[in-house]
Amino acid sequence: MREGIFSEFLCAVLLGSIPALIILNDGGVDGLLEFADSITPYAQVFYYFFSVAIFHFIFVFLANRQSEATKFPAASTNVVIDVLKRVGFTFLGVYRTIAGCIFVLVTPIVFIEQSIFSVSLLVIAYVFSFGCVIMCAAVENENSKL
Repeated sequence: MREGIFSEFLCAVLLGSIPALIILNDGGVDGLLEFADSITPYAQVFYYFFSVAIFHFIFVFLANRQSEATKFPAASTNVVIDVLKRVGFTFLGVYRTIAGCIFVLVTPIVFIEQSIFSVSLLVIAYVFSFGCVIMCAAVENENSKL
């Protein structure tokens, strides 16, 4: 799992941090904020993504730990798992990009507005980013078992 987290962190850096650094260099903080706004889904869509991720975890957990007496039908299980893998791959890309962008996004805010609020925002944002990276690693780990 540790290698998976490191791999997901590198993906987040490649998908979100490096483009954010390029935009920060070219367009300044305003360009970076515009970039972050454009890659972040609306709150309702984010909740939908989160709900699908929870469904994915529950389904995979139940599919991996069922007995012969309670086994899901193989055909329907295979279809659901195939769809979840395809949709999950797209969700992981969104989460990786957001996590990588946040690594770069909040640091200039701390330097521009030096206050306890901005430092606490930095800590919360980094915890959220690392949470996204860990969630991506967990999903990839569960998918590899199927």
